[in-house]
Amino acid sequence: MSRKKALSLVTLLIAIIGIGFAMSPFLIALNPPSHLPEYAKGFDINGMKENSVKAVHIKGSKKVGLGSGSMWEPGDALVIVRGEGEAFYLYWVPTWEQQFLMPISFWGQHEGYCRELGVKVSLDQKVIKCLSTKSSKSFNKEWIWSLNGQGLGRFSPDLHKINFRVEEKVLYAYLFIK
Repeated sequence: MSRKKALSLVTLLIAIIGIGFAMSPFLIALNPPSHLPEYAKGFDINGMKENSVKAVHIKGSKKVGLGSGSMWEPGDALVIVRGEGEAFYLYWVPTWEQQFLMPISFWGQHEGYCRELGVKVSLDQKVIKCLSTKSSKSFNKEWIWSLNGQGLGRFSPDLHKINFRVEEKVLYAYLFIK
């Protein structure tokens, strides 16, 4: 084999290895396969009426020590939305003491708390809205999303969608929690 061919093969081999390393974070970040039951957490949806919301708190807020100080870590909740017929939607929402942290521009920056989310008719369509809050009305009217999670208010980012499947009145969410 000539020296030119050998260098070409070595270069090609190094390029393939480099592409593999560059792709590895993306491959690791993929959601787990839906057929693996250990990744799916089941939630009973039997009895949910059409156009209703069910909140499932999966982790509570807590105080976390940081060296000489401390901070509060928000909790997590899943919001199961049932639309028309058998249409279901599943979203993650941060919580604080069993209330939803409502965003201002993006999740992580919040402007108030919502005690209850629900489906209402607004803007000639069914939307997800905050039904009970002590926050100012100016922000409360902006906390509005379409049933498919798109933010409709000026300050409402899209809801975080969670992959799921529905089997026999149980919604299986693909979470990395036990």
